Amino acid sequence: MNAENSTLPTSATATAAGCPSGVTAPLDAPSTVTQQPTADKQPSINPEKAFALQLATDCARERAEIQETEEELQEALQKKQQADMETERSLHLMDIGLALSSERDIERLLDLILTKARELTDADAGSLYIVHKNDDAPAAEAKTVSEDGRTLYFRAAQNDSITVDTKLNFSVSKNTLAGYAALTGETINCSDAYALPEDAPYGFSPAWDQKHGYLTKSVLVVPMKNHAGEVIGVLQLINRKRNQYTSLRTREQWDHEVIPFDQETVKSAAALASQAAVALENNMLLQEVTKLLNDMETMLHSFILASASLIDDRDPPTSGHSERVTFLTVALAEAASQMEEGPFKDVSFTNKQLQELRYAGLLHDIGKIGVREYIFTKSHKLEPLYFTGVLNRFELLRRNWQLEAMHRKLAIAQTHSADVARLMMRHIDDELEADFQSMDNDIAMLKRANDPTTSYLPEEEFSRQQEVLCRLAKTTYEECDGEVRPLLTQDEVEALSVRKGSLTTEERRQMEHHAQMSYDFLKQITWTANFGHIPEIVWCHHEKLNGRGYPRGVMAENIPLQARMMTVADIFDALTAADRPYKKALPIDLALSILRDEAERGLLDRDVVALFIEKELYRHMAVFRPDIEMPEPFLQSNKPKTTPQST
Repeated sequence: MNAENSTLPTSATATAAGCPSGVTAPLDAPSTVTQQPTADKQPSINPEKAFALQLATDCARERAEIQETEEELQEALQKKQQADMETERSLHLMDIGLALSSERDIERLLDLILTKARELTDADAGSLYIVHKNDDAPAAEAKTVSEDGRTLYFRAAQNDSITVDTKLNFSVSKNTLAGYAALTGETINCSDAYALPEDAPYGFSPAWDQKHGYLTKSVLVVPMKNHAGEVIGVLQLINRKRNQYTSLRTREQWDHEVIPFDQETVKSAAALASQAAVALENNMLLQEVTKLLNDMETMLHSFILASASLIDDRDPPTSGHSERVTFLTVALAEAASQMEEGPFKDVSFTNKQLQELRYAGLLHDIGKIGVREYIFTKSHKLEPLYFTGVLNRFELLRRNWQLEAMHRKLAIAQTHSADVARLMMRHIDDELEADFQSMDNDIAMLKRANDPTTSYLPEEEFSRQQEVLCRLAKTTYEECDGEVRPLLTQDEVEALSVRKGSLTTEERRQMEHHAQMSYDFLKQITWTANFGHIPEIVWCHHEKLNGRGYPRGVMAENIPLQARMMTVADIFDALTAADRPYKKALPIDLALSILRDEAERGLLDRDVVALFIEKELYRHMAVFRPDIEMPEPFLQSNKPKTTPQST
């Protein structure tokens, strides 16, 4: 061993074994003497090279770890981005679902489904089909019957690149893409409609493209299934684009922009189709329910009109009364709703409440069906046929008087001289003539008493009438069979003593009972919430605020506003109607004075009466009676000389 090789200078740099050239070991690294190999010893590794080799190994491992970490971060980032995209897609689908579920118009819903589907898939165009069973399909639309008895209808179309008729209808065969999806429930995804597999069970017709100058390439057809898995519609999306906002005008654009629908897009479209199917089925169900409700309401309306007609037929003298009362009552409610100040400033009737009021008006006298018919048609206190029987008694009494006078004359002729007999017979004739004159006066009085249109008599004249009736009830006559009977019975005296109308106390009680019978009848009907107050309104329309009405005699706090309005309309029509045989129609100004007086006496609602007069709602009567004489604007000071009570 050479002396110069036994040690290394401290200032020298050592190359680590295995390290690349240029890598130096630190000065304090262990130092070994490099010896030349001998024949009986293995060569030793330079410590500097060993250190460099270890360092290189560590560097390589660190680089591998860094690369692995970067790959893991990249993978995590991709997963995060994918998760964010999934979340965004889910939120978007939720927003779409909310939008679809809130739409009630079927045409707007179909358009919305197609619009959202195209936005979600970047489709340039699309169409939507609805499946109907043959028995509920709209017959006027283009259709094709499938093998299972269903029909596919074209309902909507959209296209960003060309103008299409959104109302277009054309036949759809089961051999088409949409028809096959509807029949099988399978999703079809083809990248080129003109290059379908030869064994495909469906086909594509280029006729539409040729007619409209369009080119259909990528197509996605998704069946819309309800909760039972039945296909109720088909969503067809055409030409997915790289850029959603690009319009396809040239062949170069079609070739560059149109791309196939990828699996993520297919999943999104399927999810939307599922939501759309639920919304569509709910909408169609809602339409059916709405149609059913409309049909039921139409049937109810027809029933109510028929009932009002039945009331008119049952009570011919008041024919048209229900319609007029309804008209005036609703007019009062509408006028109250328009008031911005005063007692009705907080009153607002909805359309449903007004409809409820209309039905209540038409049905307010439905209970009259249970009243005996003769009471409705009773034009006099004693009906003409019955009154003729009373007059026949007077004729029989007249004959009795004549016969009695003849017997007296015969007796006088047999017992007196001719001159005396003549004088006595003349006296008998004078007495008989006076009796006949008195009888004629009584008959005339009876005829006046029997006429309900002359019931409004001054108190003095009515008292004289009562005295005559009492006298006639005590007057007797002899029947042909010799039985002696009163000229007037107590029932006849009671009937002829009626001061108002033609009904006796018992008959009026029966007539007034119609309000209770109306309520009992209407209460048995299961009304919807919109019409639930009809029985109560009808029940109270003859009640008075001071408790003097009927059938229950309730006070003001128990009478709803609708019933108070109906009461005013009912009384006004009863006073002014020209179709009552038992009374004459009153002039409108006199009828208004009666309403005002009854309001002042606490029977009617003052505010309702004031509204009726101030808004001149009585002028609506001209709709039913064009010939009716309308007064000048009615003032509260206009008070007639005579104010009879209302019926």
